[in-house]
Amino acid sequence: MVKLAFALTALFAFYSFTARAASPVISRYALSHASEQELRDVAGVFGLEHRRGETYEVDIPAQQSALLLALAPRAELLAADESAALRSRARSFVRGADGAGYHTLNQVQGWMHTYASERADLVHLIDYGVSAEGRKLTALHLAPASSAGKPAVMITAATHGDELITTEVLMDLVDHLVKGYGQDTRLTKLVNTHDLYFIPVLNPDGFAETNRYDGNQDPNRSYPYPGHENAVPSPSIAGVMHFFESLDLKASLDFHAYGQLTMYPWAYTHEGIDAASHARFDALTEHMAEANHYTYGPISDVIYVAPGSSADYYYWKKAALSIAIEIGQEKIPDPSEFPAYFASQQESTWRFLEGI
Repeated sequence: MVKLAFALTALFAFYSFTARAASPVISRYALSHASEQELRDVAGVFGLEHRRGETYEVDIPAQQSALLLALAPRAELLAADESAALRSRARSFVRGADGAGYHTLNQVQGWMHTYASERADLVHLIDYGVSAEGRKLTALHLAPASSAGKPAVMITAATHGDELITTEVLMDLVDHLVKGYGQDTRLTKLVNTHDLYFIPVLNPDGFAETNRYDGNQDPNRSYPYPGHENAVPSPSIAGVMHFFESLDLKASLDFHAYGQLTMYPWAYTHEGIDAASHARFDALTEHMAEANHYTYGPISDVIYVAPGSSADYYYWKKAALSIAIEIGQEKIPDPSEFPAYFASQQESTWRFLEGI
């Protein structure tokens, strides 16, 4: 067993080192009726993607298949190149002149700069770093006046670069807040009483390639967490961690796809957070879930043990009300479904902000 553990560690270190230069081909596997230990072992290295009854799906770099099979020998290959299929789907839905479809990375950046130019009284951009491939890491700051004394809230999307619907949902929320400011009493109050930071594309390298990973790392498994303080984050996560340190963060929403879940810490363990924090998280997520009928609760209980997540990190470091949302049932749904996806998060998000 010691030799196997050493071999697995060596394999993972080798793959992590040799494949950082480019995003890998992603393969999808199914784990059916896996033991708790197998799930823990796999989740400690890879990102369990989705749960269907007693079957879990996991997306991994294809070159790390041997490592996965050493951890879970019964894993079944579902798609040798899941990333190619997602890229093809994304290309078929690229936003055109008619304004329909998904925004490209350049279009997202253009949208941000247009708001910063046309609504300079309300919108400001903050470049907080660069990705591994030299792309800017940018946050949109929504603040009509001094933010002193207001709770800082960070809302992020596209941590996994193939979860394109998350960016569209975040952009829709910003559109509502900006266009509703001064026109809608509720939305105006939300903006006036919070210091709001939006990151529509947290992992721009993965987003540009419609790829889950950031280099060779699953970004939402790369945050440090209790007992693993020296974990090395992926490049985009290192950037947002640095940005996080500059904020007196009180709460965060991290949008992912998919599963229709509203979740809170802990992710890395089944052990619960302190009773007072649990009660507050539970009441807030229940209120949010009433708006869209999502399942809610601790990440490790609702879906699986997932070490290295954003929700754990922000709660651990600053006791922030950090919530992870798994939107809908697809990473890249047909654009005709946008209205339903947007509606599923609007009221839920307004309730989240009002609960801070």
